[in-house]
Amino acid sequence: MSTQKPELHFFHGFLGDPCDWDPLRSHLTGYHSFSHDILEIPALKKPSILIGYSMGGRAILQTYRANIQHVKGMVFLSSNLGTSSLKDKKTRKHEEGLWIEKSQQEGIDSFIKWWYEKPLFAPFKASPFYHQVEARRRKNTHSTIVNQLNRFSLARTENWWEKISEITIPLYFLFGEHDTKYDRIYKKCCSLPKACIPKSGHVLHLEAPAECAHNIKQFVEVNYD
Repeated sequence: MSTQKPELHFFHGFLGDPCDWDPLRSHLTGYHSFSHDILEIPALKKPSILIGYSMGGRAILQTYRANIQHVKGMVFLSSNLGTSSLKDKKTRKHEEGLWIEKSQQEGIDSFIKWWYEKPLFAPFKASPFYHQVEARRRKNTHSTIVNQLNRFSLARTENWWEKISEITIPLYFLFGEHDTKYDRIYKKCCSLPKACIPKSGHVLHLEAPAECAHNIKQFVEVNYD
């Protein structure tokens, strides 16, 4: 165990923004924490915990690979670490091609409105942060969408579930009580420590920031204090 608290590094999801973590980080006083754009892999200088939401979970795995000596743990929120099915990859790649085409032809405002009509985001739309976050999403560009998908989409990234046993640092998985999709994924793919966050769905860090922060804090305290 270390007596020095590690730094906390946060990575947003698809269409996201580093500011998405502000409500959660406000509950982590006493920690040095940083929010990153997922298209940038930081060079870590100190012992660090990486925290990634959704697509950001796949981003922190790349950051881990580039900074193995400094990464001391990882926390995944609503994050799928890959698929080995060639059929699923092909289907997903086709879907993502349609997303790219839609954002280009109809514009960002229309794309964002359509994106958040997905059933996965129904609980988030009731969140007090929803309208503020949706407005930030409209600042995205078509090229940002393309770049994020090219780097971190499920169709294009390796299947980390098959390699998870090779990672020897502590890992932790969080999912929302109402996010039945990720409840199934974690039960099927992951036997590692996990926690269900009450009264939240897929966007749990914005739907229940205090509870997520509490779980992250416990993870750090159990493993590093």
